[in-house]
Amino acid sequence: MNEYDLQQKRINDGAMFYQQMIRNQRNDLLKNTDKYLLPDYPITPDQIPIIKTYRQALRDTPENNFVLPTPPDFIT
Repeated sequence: MNEYDLQQKRINDGAMFYQQMIRNQRNDLLKNTDKYLLPDYPITPDQIPIIKTYRQALRDTPENNFVLPTPPDFIT
């Protein structure tokens, strides 16, 4: 393996590490927003589609160059 190949491998390994970190963060955010969809959670009817859209954007993170979406204002 030449120097160029080694450099490319380091770049690829770094990118894979970054992507896994973002996936882990995304999974935590999804887990932390599960409660908003429970039937007895105090959320307004107007907020339900907002949280659903946010959660879908979280699931779409890998297709969006691993950029996490901005959470709605009412998420604590």
